[in-house]
Amino acid sequence: MASFNEVIAEMIVLLNKGASRDARMGAAVGLGRAGGPAAVQALRVVMHNARTGEERGAAAAALGEILGRGQPADLAEPE
Repeated sequence: MASFNEVIAEMIVLLNKGASRDARMGAAVGLGRAGGPAAVQALRVVMHNARTGEERGAAAAALGEILGRGQPADLAEPE
C-alpha cells in the first residue's frame, strides 16, 4: 500500500505531466482534498505555469480548499 507522501508525489507528477487537461485538473482536485505542504507548493507553481486558464482555475480552487481548512501544517516546508 502506498504511503500518503507517495500518493501526493504521484498526483504532483500527474498535475505537471498528465497527458490530458482532464488528468491534470483531476490531480489538482485530488491535491486540494489531500492537502499538505507539497500539494500547496505544487499548486502554487501550476497557478503561474499552467497551460490553460481552466487548469489555473482548478489549481486556485484546490488551494482555496486547502487554505480554507486553516491547518498550519499545510503551510510548512515540504519534506
